[in-house]
Amino acid sequence: MEIAFRTIVKEIAETGAVYWSDAPKDADYPLILLHLIDEQAQNDFAGRLNFRRCVVQLDIWSLDLIEAKTLKDKLNILDGYEGEGEVKNVLMRSIRMNSDTSANETLYRYSIDYDVWYSEG
Repeated sequence: MEIAFRTIVKEIAETGAVYWSDAPKDADYPLILLHLIDEQAQNDFAGRLNFRRCVVQLDIWSLDLIEAKTLKDKLNILDGYEGEGEVKNVLMRSIRMNSDTSANETLYRYSIDYDVWYSEG
């Protein structure tokens, strides 16, 4: 799922700066960090199904608020995504916006939580 979801995000955002958990120290902004928050097997009364649901937090980091918002707006297309590959369905849960001034510069962040359903390989 990690590779497939990252590829989908990279294509929509039109940037290669998409990473799981941590970005390289020399990474340029804007960048997108993906975090696996929760993952669950999917079952019905007949037993375990061959797909899983997880919650992925997508963080957009930018030195410019408008640039961060533009990326967030592009990624809105993920809400309702239906795919034929490993990632089957994506639904948005919530969006949050804040900034971080702990470094020498202000970083703007949009955090978007998604439910992602994918097939087990």
